[in-house]
Amino acid sequence: MALFRDHKTDTKDYDWGNILDIGCGNGALGQQIESQYGIRASGCDLNEKALRTIRRGYDQLYFYNIHQRNTEFEGYFSTILLMDVLEHIDNPVEFLEAASYHLCPGGKIIINVPAIQMFFSKYDTVAGHVKRYRLATITNELIRAGLKVESAGYWGIALVPLLLIRKLLLKFFRNEDVIEIGFQPNSQFIRQILNLLMSVEIKLFTRTVIGSSLLVIARKRC
Repeated sequence: MALFRDHKTDTKDYDWGNILDIGCGNGALGQQIESQYGIRASGCDLNEKALRTIRRGYDQLYFYNIHQRNTEFEGYFSTILLMDVLEHIDNPVEFLEAASYHLCPGGKIIINVPAIQMFFSKYDTVAGHVKRYRLATITNELIRAGLKVESAGYWGIALVPLLLIRKLLLKFFRNEDVIEIGFQPNSQFIRQILNLLMSVEIKLFTRTVIGSSLLVIARKRC
């Protein structure tokens, strides 16, 4: 994805402050942030094994459940990242409230989630997704959690036809093969075409009415 592509704000000029990447996994996002912006985040995850594989991209790593609400972290972070995390959560409002506890007043939370329930497929089930999001749904959840939505929009419109094809084809594959097949096309040519289409989308569109993902930036009220 185009990292934190916000249709209103040039993220190169954004003051990230202290960043917490919640659900940082194997650290790919932190490495991307360091590579593109020259800054480092802190990361937390409940997968200790994944945390131990991370070698760069983060100043601090925590084996930490945000629902613990450690007082050391209360209001400490200026930016919180929830990249492809919220769709795994059964009670997203409670989770967002816990995340917000760690955010300073006026700080931002940046969220990316898979979009449009119509595209929900065997891939989502195997990946542990509870749902795919509509704009109205995530807006409502953020408001209920006491956060103010500043910017929100779908992206990845070029992937929409492939999501529909994936939904149909994955019915015929075993669960253990679904993630590898559904996440990454085997053909180098197809990957190049997808990258080209995404580049065109970024240059030509500021808003799309539908997309494979939904990007939201919200602010903690002062």
